[in-house]
Formats: sequence, C-alpha cells, structure tokens
Amino acid sequence: ANHCHYNLSVIQELENRADSYYWEQLDERSVQMAADFKRIGANFPCIMGTYPVGGNDAQGIADGHKYICGMHAITGQPIVYSYGSHQDHAFELAFLSLRPDAKIYIFEIFADMLPPVQIRDPRIEYVAIGLGGWDGKDVTDTGLPVRTMQNTMKFYNHRYVDVLKMDVEGYEFLWLRHEIEALGSRIGQMQVEVHVHTTDAQKWYPNEDAVTFVNTLELHSLRVFHQEINRQAPLWCSEFALIQNRWITWDEKKHHLSELE
Repeated sequence: ANHCHYNLSVIQELENRADSYYWEQLDERSVQMAADFKRIGANFPCIMGTYPVGGNDAQGIADGHKYICGMHAITGQPIVYSYGSHQDHAFELAFLSLRPDAKIYIFEIFADMLPPVQIRDPRIEYVAIGLGGWDGKDVTDTGLPVRTMQNTMKFYNHRYVDVLKMDVEGYEFLWLRHEIEALGSRIGQMQVEVHVHTTDAQKWYPNEDAVTFVNTLELHSLRVFHQEINRQAPLWCSEFALIQNRWITWDEKKHHLSELE
C-alpha cells in the first residue's frame, strides 16, 4: 500500500543506458583492484528490482553509480540522507526523477563543496556539516563542524532512514565504529563507497579494511546486493549497495520504530 508507481519514461531511459553500464562493469575484469575488494561480492538478491541511480555521463558511470533496490516499493515518503557531495547532486536528482515524493538531505563538511546555490533544487535540503563520531569539531585536519547521524536524525525527528548514501573519504570507518550499533536496524538501504589505502584512510584509520567493514554491516542484518569497483580509483575505492535482509518486513514496520534516545 502507498507505493509510488513506476515512472515509465524514466525506466525506459535507464534501459536505453543499460549497455553503457554493461560495458563499464565489464572493464572490471581487466582492472587491477585492491585485494580487499576481490574478497567481497554481492551475495544477496534484490527481488524488487535494482535501479542504477546517478548522472548520465560516462565519467559519472565510471566513478561508480549508486544502486537502489525496489525504488518503487518504498512505502511513504522516502527519507534519504546523502553524506558527501563534492559539488555534485546527480544522484539526488536522479532519485527524485524516480521518486519525486522523496525528502532528501545532502550533508557536506566543506560548505564550498555543496552544489552551487544557483543550481540547487528546492526539493533537496543542503546542509554544511560533516559526519562525525561526536558533535562539535572534526579532530582530523579540517577542524570543521561535524555531527553524528543519530543526532541529525533526532534533529529532523526521523526514526529511520530509507536510503543512506555515503561517500566520505574514509570517514565511513569512523561512522561504523561509533554508530552502527544504534543505527544498523534503522537503515533500510545503504550505498557506500569504501576507501582503502587513501591518504586520509591510512592516516586516520590505518588498521581498517573493507572486508571487516562489510562483515560488520552484515552482522547488523545488512546484505550486499550490488558491488562494483570505482574504475577511476580501483586500488582505493569500491561501491557497495546493501539492504536489510528482511527489507519488506522492515519497510512495513519502520513507522513503528521507537524514538532515538
């Protein structure tokens, strides 16, 4: 009940681009990638249909699109948290083309890395704050304001997030360490770019690895239904899409989750 119908014109457009996705992913067979990424693959079916969500250009596809399972089947107004913008909101606009009823928040630690004001979409809330394991200032090199995802959800009075998109240059390990226990059951789907061997990741999270990261998410009932290498940085970055292992039941009961403490 209360599911949004397919936007047939957008679905047809995606189908027309399908061969581009095919050829880009075919490149992975010949790309040298981090050993961690070779050990992790999609191991869970998306029975509701997988949607590639992002920009139309070849660079955007090669940089790693996000993949959503059952876009049409999310009940109510989808709540989307998008951490990390890099002046790009192609993912969010593509999401809105399929689910115009979505409420989307973009969080970016660097205010000047949010999309320029003149191209912003009024349906999206743009927030200049970073993802942190605490509230206050980032203790790495930036010294800029950060806030936990838990307190962000409290601020907006959200008990769950339907889609969590995360591209935060290694800070995903910090988030995992501080917030997965409280939030693992409150996330319907997660699209995350995992970074290994980057300057930031090695400096601040030298003992973290992608296998442990994904294993920890799986311990909290999230399952990988799509994985692909970021072909612009195959030795450092890979995209993972995860979904609750009982997502249909989760989606039906999400409105009854308790408030965050």
